[in-house]
Amino acid sequence: MDDLKKQLVGNKAWGVQYCIGEERSMEFDLKSEFDFYLANQDEFVKKYDGKVIVSKDREVLGVYDSELDAFAESIKGHERGTFMIQRVSEGEEAYSATFQSRVSF
Repeated sequence: MDDLKKQLVGNKAWGVQYCIGEERSMEFDLKSEFDFYLANQDEFVKKYDGKVIVSKDREVLGVYDSELDAFAESIKGHERGTFMIQRVSEGEEAYSATFQSRVSF
């Protein structure tokens, strides 16, 4: 499990939705998966609030307690970079971040 944690921390392909894989497959459409999440977010919140889902081909493959569990289980049956991992919550908190800077121009 420590090796898996190192892969996750050092992985270049981590995105807002945690697209896992050293090289993302050209066939995997992250935008389509994210649009699927957004279109179904209200339903997902009712069913899976606070959980982590894995989706592929606009279908939920699994529901987990953590991103690490989701990744560890998903790579057993799916190639890295071919699925999306997303924490389920209301609003934009789970997939957006605001950064502020003290820089002035």
